[in-house]
Amino acid sequence: MVAKQNKPKKIIGLIAFEAFIDGNVFGYVHLLAVTHERRREGIATALKQAALDQTATDGCIGMESKVALENIPMQQVNKYWTPEIEPSEEIGGEGFLKTVIPYEQEI
Repeated sequence: MVAKQNKPKKIIGLIAFEAFIDGNVFGYVHLLAVTHERRREGIATALKQAALDQTATDGCIGMESKVALENIPMQQVNKYWTPEIEPSEEIGGEGFLKTVIPYEQEI
């Protein structure tokens, strides 16, 4: 998904995500980015909400993502849906936090 502004045509944000099966069906956010000059306008939140809606429609039971410890703005985006952000112990997990948003709650 890509967020575009009306004029001139320019990409201002994008999200890359997929559904995967690992015992359960989860969505996973690989990348979420917004241009520096358009941050703090709710674009990242809107893109993540669109991904949550799509993966829920596809039958996923939740969405997972990892964010670098120093990326405070993205941690704030994730806290919009869940306050439970924990250190990641997976491969490449050192220096990252993992967020899991279960779909039992209203998205």
